[in-house]
Amino acid sequence: MPIAFISFIEEDRQWFKSKIGLDGISETPIEHAFCAYTILSTETMIVQDATRDARFKDNPLVTGETNIRFYAGAPITLPLGERIGSLSVIDTKVNELDGYKIAALEGFAKVISQSLLIRDIHSRASHVDPT
Repeated sequence: MPIAFISFIEEDRQWFKSKIGLDGISETPIEHAFCAYTILSTETMIVQDATRDARFKDNPLVTGETNIRFYAGAPITLPLGERIGSLSVIDTKVNELDGYKIAALEGFAKVISQSLLIRDIHSRASHVDPT
């Protein structure tokens, strides 16, 4: 896939923590974010052709310069079930993922979740007063 990213969802925007293939874009309004739909489920969301999907066919990321056709996103989930973002791949042509690639996407999303937890634990530990 020519585009891949880790994004987090906030009340009014989606912002990209890491990305490849989305030059010049650091965030999108929440109403344009495919990932806002991804976090509504525990399952990986796959859109084979965004121009034929009622949720996205009029989205400026589909109709405009970004030209999204294919989207797959695995939710990034915290231990209490909070889905805070996604690991996503995008193509500018209709595409699909086989079971192996879906499992890989989901596995990497879990690694991201675990990395966030480890980072949080280390951050809290460094702020503990040893006395």
